[in-house]
Amino acid sequence: MSFTWMITGRLSPEQAREVAASGMGALRDQYATMLAAPPANGRVIGWYAADSHEWDVVIIGEVDNDDAAYWAKAQLVYGRAVGGFAESKLIRLASAEAFDAVDLST
Repeated sequence: MSFTWMITGRLSPEQAREVAASGMGALRDQYATMLAAPPANGRVIGWYAADSHEWDVVIIGEVDNDDAAYWAKAQLVYGRAVGGFAESKLIRLASAEAFDAVDLST
């Protein structure tokens, strides 16, 4: 089962310098390459620059590993490895159909 998520992130000073020098697309491509590697076998579905006082980027992605705790930790490790987000939030997403399939009676 795949795991679809959204990350909101505030760029670190290092990332902001990288984006200023190489563009947001270069950061997206670097992230997509990392996400595509095993064991994630993931893909970036959408990458958006955010016009917000709180967040600089919104990423929507999907991975084959459905372990949310693993991906929260992986995001932290990624962030440290590339001078990553100063702050980020990982939010698990579900389609309406996936939500409707959940038994809420218990």
